Amino acid sequence: MTAKFENGFYHLYDEKNRLIGKIKINTKSNYNESELIVAEKVYKIIREGWTFKIFENDKVVYNLKTNSFTGNITVFELNKKIKGVFSLRWGTQLVDEDNNTLLKIKHKNLFVDKGNYVIEVEDKNVSNFEILLSLFGHLYGSSLKTRGAIAAAVV
Repeated sequence: MTAKFENGFYHLYDEKNRLIGKIKINTKSNYNESELIVAEKVYKIIREGWTFKIFENDKVVYNLKTNSFTGNITVFELNKKIKGVFSLRWGTQLVDEDNNTLLKIKHKNLFVDKGNYVIEVEDKNVSNFEILLSLFGHLYGSSLKTRGAIAAAVV
C-alpha cells in the first residue's frame, strides 16, 4: 500500500492504486483537529494534550493516549499500539497486545519526507481504519520528532 499527500489530504491507496481512505490534518493547529475518512465514514480526531478522542457522529468511539516519553500511542478500545521504530528501514509499527507487528510504515524517501509513504501490512485482519489510524500516528510522531529537533537546535 502507499499513501501520498495530495490536495491537502493524505490519500491511502491499495496495491491496485484504488483509494482506500484519506486523512485531513490541520498542522497549523498542532494536530488539535483532524479527520480520518474511510469509505463513507468520517471520524473526527480531537487532541487534548497527550490524548486523542475519535468521534463518529458526535460519539466517542476510540480513546488514544500518547506516552510522553516514548511517543507510543495506545489505542485502548483496540488493545493495540502505534509505535516508532528506531531503524533506517521502517519508521512506525502497529502492534497487538503481544507486541506482534501488524503493519509497518516508512517514508518512501528515507532521508527526506516528501509526503509519500510505503505501508506493509503483515496481518490481513488489519482494517482500513487501523491502517489510516497508524498513518495518522506516524505523521503525528514525525511532527513531534521534528519539533523536538528544532527545540534542541534552538537551545
